[in-house]
Amino acid sequence: MRHWPYFLSAIVHEVAPTLSLRASFGHVLWIAVVVIGYAGAFACLAVMMRLGALIGVVYAIWAAVARTGPMSGGSKRPCQGMSKAMNRYRSSSC
Repeated sequence: MRHWPYFLSAIVHEVAPTLSLRASFGHVLWIAVVVIGYAGAFACLAVMMRLGALIGVVYAIWAAVARTGPMSGGSKRPCQGMSKAMNRYRSSSC
């Protein structure tokens, strides 16, 4: 039970830099946020492993929560960031 705060911290440390990736193009401060965030996420996961967390449970929750977090926290505008190739196949709502 003592490893769950580290797990929540790892998820926050992973979602925040993922959301900051777009802002990091050309801005040194945002690049630092991305690097420090991902390093913090893996450091928290390493502490969890040392505290005895089961790797299968950790990976399953990590895959579900930390991967869907950026999708739910991303842009609310439809079709933002679609490439030109993807625009050919977009729905009428774009």
